[in-house]
Amino acid sequence: IELDNDRRMVLRLAEHREAAVLSLDEVRERVVAAVEQRKQREVLRNEAISMVERLREGEALDLDWIAVEQAGRQQSGVPSEVLQGAFRLPHPEQGETVFGHVGSGGEVMLIALDEVSSGEPDEEVEAFVARMAEQLRAQAALQGLLAHLYEDARIER
Repeated sequence: IELDNDRRMVLRLAEHREAAVLSLDEVRERVVAAVEQRKQREVLRNEAISMVERLREGEALDLDWIAVEQAGRQQSGVPSEVLQGAFRLPHPEQGETVFGHVGSGGEVMLIALDEVSSGEPDEEVEAFVARMAEQLRAQAALQGLLAHLYEDARIER
């Protein structure tokens, strides 16, 4: 298999089965389970949308909230779907709360975002970024010099 101009992959097939249509009796359980899961996800999603709308209207719902303070993008102990959903929400106005929801597998989680604050990079991170920027500038200058020398050089063979 040719992946691109420079790479190829060799694949050895250990076993091959011809394509076949299975009878309904053979796949009934899998089909029923898949349909039930899809319907369950739809019901959960619709319920989450309804709850978010009610929360936006100011209704107090009896929910068990898990408070997370000072959450960052790489926060441990918080499901990644919740973090991604929280960082996608619009910034709330002062004293306001923004609501949203995320789904993961057979669960739906509601998010209430009270405040967004800009992160404060520490000195180590700033120094690292400055070093990387300097290295990139030096590398670009070197590549430019090499390209210039290559263009001006007379090569005899």
